[in-house]
Amino acid sequence: MVLSEYRLRPEEGLVCPRCGKKSIVLHGDSTYVCIDHQCGFRNDVSEGGVGSAGGVFAGFLTVAALLALL
Repeated sequence: MVLSEYRLRPEEGLVCPRCGKKSIVLHGDSTYVCIDHQCGFRNDVSEGGVGSAGGVFAGFLTVAALLALL
């Protein structure tokens, strides 16, 4: 896969969680990738995904359970 668009923001200093290098770039609108060809890290941070809604719901249930125990 060829990545066609990079927006490097060195002032942010994004460090790759996989390889530890400052080599994270924004590809497109919501995908961060590591440009180290040996690493291959990729993370889509688009809003409205099932993971983000599921995390909010799980947090709500945790708070509700803690309040019920009080």
